[in-house]
Amino acid sequence: MIEKSALSLSFVLTIFSCLTFGSAAGVRAQGLSVPLRDSVPAITVTGQASTEIVPDTALISLGVETEMPRASDASAENARSVQTLIDTLRGQGVESKDIRTLQVSLVPVYEDSHDPAGELKKRVLRGYRARNEFVLRVSPLALAGQLAGSLFDKGLNVIDGIDFQLADKSKVLDKLRGEAASDALAQAKSFAAPLGLQPGRVLVIQPQGPVGFPIPMVRAQKAVFAQADHPPVLPVEPGTQKVQVETQVTFELTPAKP
Repeated sequence: MIEKSALSLSFVLTIFSCLTFGSAAGVRAQGLSVPLRDSVPAITVTGQASTEIVPDTALISLGVETEMPRASDASAENARSVQTLIDTLRGQGVESKDIRTLQVSLVPVYEDSHDPAGELKKRVLRGYRARNEFVLRVSPLALAGQLAGSLFDKGLNVIDGIDFQLADKSKVLDKLRGEAASDALAQAKSFAAPLGLQPGRVLVIQPQGPVGFPIPMVRAQKAVFAQADHPPVLPVEPGTQKVQVETQVTFELTPAKP
């Protein structure tokens, strides 16, 4: 059964080789250039490599939401509260480059009255809601919960999610790329050897984007917190994240050496 499968695959490769050389010759006769991978017998495989990493950086989405009868008052009070948070963070050693504004909004807030049938009966303007969110980058992770918790008595009342990252991804990705390329070569050898062939020159390398970077934002339902009597320390656990790299490689096929 194995011999029959090997002979069948060998026959297919032979036919493919003849067709490839035939079509390539026709193209050359027309004065057109032919990619090398289309003019020689070849095999294309996809190498993979993966690892588990532990993030070392947290990006926390924080903010302040303020509601007041007048738009100007809501906006001014919100700006004051957010500036207080930023000054507090800077006072604890957080650099300006680690604080980034995410969104600023000011919207009217209405109170609706409905009749017994559920139809809108009356809408009254209650005031205006100002909201300002920013992203705080924290490393090491041990400081993330402490920094976020220290802001509650400074006006923080919105936490909108946390994102975990690895600060230096280059070393991890370089290692995985090499392992993926080695995996591709090993696959090509395992396919070619039973047919009396071996992978030769590399004709094409097509790296695929890494899976696992960036690590997705972990989002709970948006929460607005009342100011706490005692600043809490928020528990932050990054866990691990699988990172995978794929590389598609096309090898020329040549007769195996005796």
